[in-house]
Amino acid sequence: MCGCLLLFKSLTHAQRASKLLEKNGISTLIGRPPREINESSCGYSVTIKEHFLHRALEILKDVELLKFKVYVCSTDGTYRERTE
Repeated sequence: MCGCLLLFKSLTHAQRASKLLEKNGISTLIGRPPREINESSCGYSVTIKEHFLHRALEILKDVELLKFKVYVCSTDGTYRERTE
């Protein structure tokens, strides 16, 4: 699934985010992020479709789950960090 990756420092935070998003109708996939965006061995990502990104950010902000980075998949399969 290419879309957006929400990169968390721990599995616990990724699982919490995934559960909240799923509860609100946003399909997720938890996994390890590609090495190109996460050089350390720690960290987990929650993958969502890009058209759900705005809503997902609102949901996570409402519960004050704010410590994560957002990466968007380009058409060539590479990821770029979203800095807004």
